[in-house]
Amino acid sequence: MRQTPLYKSVLKHLKAKAIPISVPDLTLALEAQSIQPNKTTLYRLLERLENEGLVETVLLDNKTAFYEIKKNHHHHFVCEDCSTIECLEDNALEQKIHALEHDLSSQGLKIKTHQFSFTGLCAACQ
Repeated sequence: MRQTPLYKSVLKHLKAKAIPISVPDLTLALEAQSIQPNKTTLYRLLERLENEGLVETVLLDNKTAFYEIKKNHHHHFVCEDCSTIECLEDNALEQKIHALEHDLSSQGLKIKTHQFSFTGLCAACQ
């Protein structure tokens, strides 16, 4: 499929971000570059990037979708006060989750994917 200027800008911005970003924040970042994306077009583009395996949707608060470049599977920490998001890459946690998935599959459940996040207070807000 065709890679439009918006496609390239969104992908470039997501690659530059170390943490997931919401559509409103992505829109502001694009507008700062004099790009005025249509909201529907932006959501369709993010869906396309996800279907292409380049981006993944992360639900951190069960209501807001965040987007990030698809990379090594990891989890997140979200600060309840300042909304800071930190990516957590922990092999021990992953091993425990995989063991749990194995236990659940032995009970007849077919796990396709999971999302896991911690909420609390970051060091600055404590």
